[in-house]
This record gives sequence, structure tokens and C-alpha cells, in this order.
Amino acid sequence: ILQKGLEEGQKTYSQCPDSSLKRGKTLFDVTEALYFDANIELTIQYLEWINNITSLEKHLRDLFFIGSESFWVGREDFQKAGQFYKWIIEKYPDSEYGYMGMIVVSFHTNLESPGPYCEHLLKIDPNFESRKEKSFWEGQVVRFINAYLEHKK
Repeated sequence: ILQKGLEEGQKTYSQCPDSSLKRGKTLFDVTEALYFDANIELTIQYLEWINNITSLEKHLRDLFFIGSESFWVGREDFQKAGQFYKWIIEKYPDSEYGYMGMIVVSFHTNLESPGPYCEHLLKIDPNFESRKEKSFWEGQVVRFINAYLEHKK
């Protein structure tokens, strides 16, 4: 049903003259719904489609928060979040948000070393470890970066 709905939605989008449908808010509501209700492959397929229509660069922080919902107790799906954040890194390697997500995933799972993600994030923003916290998860990333730097000494 979700796959067929995605296909029909793409057709409707391409044929619809209504610009309100084509605003970012509508596209992100669907992204969030897919992320929670569909498998990650379908979510990434949808992101690929949106990314071909319009750059998602100005929405990467929103994507970071969509993925971060996987970290809450009861929803813990770090593997799904990891695939989601790796897509962001692949498409937007100069943005901090994919790396921030992978740092959280890496510290919670020990499946991958957080080191490369921390190092890349510090290349993007050399003062990230002293950044003021804007949200809980951004604060977690700051703490993980500081723990990484302390361990590295």
C-alpha cells in the first residue's frame, strides 16, 4: 500500500498545478509519516524523489530530527536511523546533520566507530564541541564530541 501510494503521489505531484501541495511542509509531512510507518528503503526512495525535484539542503536539520525520533526508548531503531543518516551524508557531505546523526547512532550501538563522524563534523565546524545546545539531541552530539576528544587525548 505504501509503495503504491508513493507512486500515485509522485504522479499527482507532477500533474498538480496547486503550488500549496508543492511546498516543503507537505513533502516533509509525508517524509515523517513514511519514516515511521514504512521500511527505510521506501523512505529513502521518497527522499531520492524529493531530492530530484528540489534541494533538501535547507531542510537537513528537519531530517536530523525526523531520524532522531528513532532514538527514543520504545522506538529504538538505530539501524534504520543509521541508514537514514548515511543517505544524508551521501547526498550532502558538507552538511553537519548526517554526521551528527551517525555520531549518536555510533555511540549508542558500538556497531561503528564514531571517530570518523566526529572528525568530519569537526572539519565542518572546528568549534562544534563548544556549541550552545539548541535541542536535546544537538546537546547529546556536543557531549559525544567532547567525550570523543577527551578519549583521544
